[in-house]
Amino acid sequence: MEILNVLYKAKKGKGIQFYNELREAGIVQATRAEKGLMAYDFYQSLEDPDTLLLLEIWEDEETRAKHKTTDHFEHLTRLYEIYIASYTVNVYKKENK
Repeated sequence: MEILNVLYKAKKGKGIQFYNELREAGIVQATRAEKGLMAYDFYQSLEDPDTLLLLEIWEDEETRAKHKTTDHFEHLTRLYEIYIASYTVNVYKKENK
């Protein structure tokens, strides 16, 4: 199992617009429909509305790697130029026992 913690820092005033664009473009829905995805949830900071946390949980590295080849993932990365000032990705692995 792979768990991703993606911390987005949107450009000033663009946090909610970024999330709304993801939903309107069908990116959130398409990602949630992918095989191997266990969770895909956004959280907005209570202190800074332009800071968003994305929590993704994938069955394994292979399913996450497939996600990065989809059209909706490519669309997501194009939206970064419009809405995102910076982001960090932390990946954690849970061994299946």
